[in-house]
Amino acid sequence: MILAKRDTIRIIGFPESTITQENKFFVSAEFLGKIEIVSPDEFIDSTDKDACSYVVAFTLDQELRQRVIDILDTNQLDCVTYIHPTVIRYFDDAYVTECVGAGSFIAPFSSMLLGSKIGKYCIVETYCLISHYVDIGDNTQLHSGTMIAGKTHIGKNCMFNFRSSVLNALTIGDNVELGAASCITKDTPGSGKYVGVPARRIGDRPKFPNGE
Repeated sequence: MILAKRDTIRIIGFPESTITQENKFFVSAEFLGKIEIVSPDEFIDSTDKDACSYVVAFTLDQELRQRVIDILDTNQLDCVTYIHPTVIRYFDDAYVTECVGAGSFIAPFSSMLLGSKIGKYCIVETYCLISHYVDIGDNTQLHSGTMIAGKTHIGKNCMFNFRSSVLNALTIGDNVELGAASCITKDTPGSGKYVGVPARRIGDRPKFPNGE
């Protein structure tokens, strides 16, 4: 399903990028209005921001991504919430806004189990598992195959790379990046980059413009 309040959706990203084209493909399948792709700079410089709904479809430049999100929030602009029809979810359409934050995108064949919630501007790629009563903070990205076990709390601005995992009933802080095929097995309150099984901290992760 797709939630958008405007007749035009602007996908903020780069035409040559895979994630931008994937967003356009999925949104086009359900949205009958106009769809445009604009670069982050074009969005920042635009003077008619309130005329559209938005999708944030780029990830490599995290500082620029956060800058765009800050503008969206400050101006209270409408952001698309998208859940692919194949997603297994234990809430009906009436409760989508309570369980999935505005601007979040959930790709095909992922699962959100009973009691799970994700924040705003999150990206959940294909074949991810968000288990029961998991709580995921804003602007967190789960790349393909990520598995978050039950009753775990994930902070904001986190990134979980390909086939990474987090065990149950843990607390993960803000701005944590977990390497591909790595597994967090204990509470991880500090920001930084983590790799391995069990995951260990290997360095800092760049801070976001707002200092978080």
